[in-house]
Amino acid sequence: VLGSARCREIDHTNTLGPMIAGLSALHKAGALDFPDPALLARMIAAMFWEAALLIVDAEDPERLRVDATAAIHRVLAAFRRP
Repeated sequence: VLGSARCREIDHTNTLGPMIAGLSALHKAGALDFPDPALLARMIAAMFWEAALLIVDAEDPERLRVDATAAIHRVLAAFRRP
């Protein structure tokens, strides 16, 4: 059994690290309208994971995938600096 610290370490290496790096680059370039790329990466990852869990158990997984993708795109658009 992995402890929570090890789980977070694995998650950071494989998912959050690259996402934080990408969001940090966007922030540095002035394209991201949010002051904390690391926090935003965690919040975005939580959306992805929850969508994945919902899709697995959905009566109509394809429809839920389409709807979840649209919702994620709308949320991400809110952080794009014009």
